[in-house]
Amino acid sequence: MNLIVAATQNWGIGYQNDLLFRIPEDQQFFKTMTEHKVIVVGRRTLDSFPKGQPLKNRKNIVFTRQNLTGYADNLVVVHNLNELETEIKGIDTDSIFVSGGEEIYRLLLGRCSTAYATMVYKEMKADKFFPDLDKREEWIKTEESEEKLWEGLRFRYLIYKKRI
Repeated sequence: MNLIVAATQNWGIGYQNDLLFRIPEDQQFFKTMTEHKVIVVGRRTLDSFPKGQPLKNRKNIVFTRQNLTGYADNLVVVHNLNELETEIKGIDTDSIFVSGGEEIYRLLLGRCSTAYATMVYKEMKADKFFPDLDKREEWIKTEESEEKLWEGLRFRYLIYKKRI
């Protein structure tokens, strides 16, 4: 599995159930990477999507403790790792993207082999964080884009690989 995340330099990813920033180029990057693939998200991340609806042109798997009766029909709901494994069985793992939030990232990080991170070089108030891959021995940064700028925010695309 892969994961995809946008974070600040201190690995902040959210505040009060919302993203810390919306950079159009990064949103397009997310769409390009995940469209026609599988995303695995938590219920709060689902709620943060436009109108709380699953993202189009993707298989949306929601990992939650709750019963999501009444949510959109085109969701796949799983409640534990066994159910997730059953749901993704037979799917090319390169087509699966763990996409948040904090609890889901922490739960599934060890099962991922590649991490696509958009790093914004600014500290922002956050109450949700992604694990700092630079401090984890099992992860190594393998690629880094040129620095980009959008409305005063400096950012880069980074790729991390899990060491074998």
